[in-house]
Amino acid sequence: MSLAETLLLLILIVVLGTSLAALLLLCALVAPRLVARARLNVERMPIRSFFVGLVNLLFFGVLAAGLAESNPVARATALLIVVVLFWCMALGLAAAAQLVGERLHLVRGGPIRELLLGALLLQGAALVPVVGWFGVTTVALLTGYGAAVIALIRRGTELPAQRPAATVDTSPLE
Repeated sequence: MSLAETLLLLILIVVLGTSLAALLLLCALVAPRLVARARLNVERMPIRSFFVGLVNLLFFGVLAAGLAESNPVARATALLIVVVLFWCMALGLAAAAQLVGERLHLVRGGPIRELLLGALLLQGAALVPVVGWFGVTTVALLTGYGAAVIALIRRGTELPAQRPAATVDTSPLE
C-alpha cells in the first residue's frame, strides 16, 4: 500500500466517521422522543432488542431481496424497505451512541455532546480489526435496530424526566 493510498484511506475514514456522527445527531434532533425511547430499550432490554433486530433484519432483508428480483414496482417496494431499514438502524444507533456517551461520565454538556462522544467511541471500536468489524458493529447495529423497532411499536413507553440543561458559568473569573 503506497503513501497515497494510505492517506486516501485515512481521509475516507475521517469523512465517513464525521458523516455518521452527523447522521446520528440529525436523527436525535429530528426524532428526539423516538431516540429517547429506543435508548431506554437498549438500556433496559439489550438482549431482547438484539434478537428483535436480528429477526426483523433477516425477515425484511429476505423480503427486500426477493422483491428486488421481480418487476419494477416490486423493486421500488424493495428499495423502500431498505430505506426504512437503514432509517431505523440510524435511529437505533443514535440511541446506542447516546447511551454509551452517557455512561462515560466524561463530559457534562447534555445529550448532544454525549451522543457525539458515544458515536466517536463506537466508531473507534468498530475500526478494530475482526472484533470491531464483526462484533461491535453487528451488536451495536442489531441492538439499536431492535430497540428502534420496539420503540416504534410500543409508543406508550414513559420517558424519564428530562435532565436539566448544562449551565455555563458566564461570570468573570474571580
